[in-house]
Amino acid sequence: MQKEIVERINKKAESIASGFYSDIISELEELEEVGFVTSPIEQVFLIEWKFWTFLDSTIIRVWQLDPQYQDDSTAPYKIDFRLTNLLDEKLKIGIELDSHIWHEKTPNQATRDKERERFLQEHGWHLIRFTGREVWQDPAECRSQMMKIAIALLQG
Repeated sequence: MQKEIVERINKKAESIASGFYSDIISELEELEEVGFVTSPIEQVFLIEWKFWTFLDSTIIRVWQLDPQYQDDSTAPYKIDFRLTNLLDEKLKIGIELDSHIWHEKTPNQATRDKERERFLQEHGWHLIRFTGREVWQDPAECRSQMMKIAIALLQG
């Protein structure tokens, strides 16, 4: 392959990477400013989602991921992320990312977490949970598992 062709490809790749980089940094800063997606594992998970949708824009026509979701069916709690299928918005899928600091470090935290989970399930939520370690080590695998489970739930 000619050197000029390789240089053109590299310029295109740098342009694409630069666009993704600036977009995701801006979005994370905006979300963090309003108190959303402040934990590193939430940020890593969202970066993975954004990268996936960046590579395949058809996904965002069918699936939407909303951080720190709360409505009447979740109150008084927030869900780390709500995954919505835009063709069937009635399906309630919550994504929970559990860091060791906030989940089950003490007996009180464990009790509060289980009560919260039961409350959400009583209100029709399907929860998909990942540990912080899982997200940190392989966010793409977590995203892949999330989508497999979500598609299975959608198909009934």
